[in-house]
Amino acid sequence: MPKAPLQPLKRGDHGPEVAALYAYLRRLGYAPYAPRAADQYDEQLAEAVRRYQECFGLEADGETGERTLAQLRRPRCGVPDLLPGAAAVPRAVPTIRAWPRTDLTYGFMRHTSDLTPAQASSAVAQAFATWAAVTPLTFRHLPPPLAASGAVHALALAVRFGPAFDRTQARAVQALTRLYRVDILVGFLVREHGDPPAFLGTPPFDDNAVVLGHAWPPPSAAAPEPFAGDVHFNDAPTWTNRPGLLTDLHAVAVHEIGHALGLGHTTADTDSVMTASGGDGRRELSAADIEAVQRLYGPARWPPDGADGR
Repeated sequence: MPKAPLQPLKRGDHGPEVAALYAYLRRLGYAPYAPRAADQYDEQLAEAVRRYQECFGLEADGETGERTLAQLRRPRCGVPDLLPGAAAVPRAVPTIRAWPRTDLTYGFMRHTSDLTPAQASSAVAQAFATWAAVTPLTFRHLPPPLAASGAVHALALAVRFGPAFDRTQARAVQALTRLYRVDILVGFLVREHGDPPAFLGTPPFDDNAVVLGHAWPPPSAAAPEPFAGDVHFNDAPTWTNRPGLLTDLHAVAVHEIGHALGLGHTTADTDSVMTASGGDGRRELSAADIEAVQRLYGPARWPPDGADGR
């Protein structure tokens, strides 16, 4: 993710800080144009800043003062706020598309060292259960080695999970797990980790922990296998299981799973888990979140099915 600028900027300014602002806003969907000069603060960039400010309830003056800078530096989800063709962030929680079935599986490609595997697995299972409670969706955890055997099992053991986990290893694990019908692959990753440019221009994770994670929507031509539905957490932050914190894994997982199920960002409902800041530490769905996911999948069955978390 491009870094947000470090100093106030206004029309007429130029230089690398302006280029950083343009790259950041373009990555989030606010500047869908090719500038005459990326390092020039012109009226086009001012308009992109105004769109950003309007979405976050800031004074829409088109200049990056201290309040706008503070918002730009706030930890957030790496999924763009504005999807291609959108004029503004939708007031309702937007829906993109649904999975073609309701019985889904998930598995881990890499855990974080901040929590034990059991703690991380429990937090993610609870996040899946949150969405399962209001829809007919079920989520089954497939633990490693995903019933693999022989040469395939040897490949799984050969993948080294560590700080040097790179795009080649990530893609090897993705290819392996797809053989065993893991629909949603969850991982704690660093820097460049194999996402292709097709994902709305997703760059590598940053080391300064501004981006908490990102996730792919359900399958389509723009989100083909083996990436559809995958949930990636940036392993640069220090993850916790403490409610209310921006790095509460349970809360961020609820948000990213929302993307994996086909939901986008909203800035209108401050109680939504789908705000751009990754839900602001909220674990519980708002009425708008429930309405949106039920537009895609319908209401929960009775008696309800859920995430078994095993």
